[in-house]
Amino acid sequence: MLAEVTGKTGQLEAGLQAFSRFVPREFLTCLSKKSIVDVSLGDQLQADMAILFADIRSFTTMSEKMTPRVGDWQDFARIALDHPAGRG
Repeated sequence: MLAEVTGKTGQLEAGLQAFSRFVPREFLTCLSKKSIVDVSLGDQLQADMAILFADIRSFTTMSEKMTPRVGDWQDFARIALDHPAGRG
């Protein structure tokens, strides 16, 4: 029985880790929740936000050479925002 409980605990922990890849901790903090299991249907937050749309020259060609690793895309976005056209 102990082995079964231990196994289920491992499955629950793995499930929570999987959720954390899709629901960032910052999102839970905004909702004042400690865990994804604390979120209920109807929990929401209204906030003013700004959205930046950018047309990046040769994006398709560059993106085809990149790996799907998240850090690569974060680096790309940081560089693109740090060096807009005309600033060098």
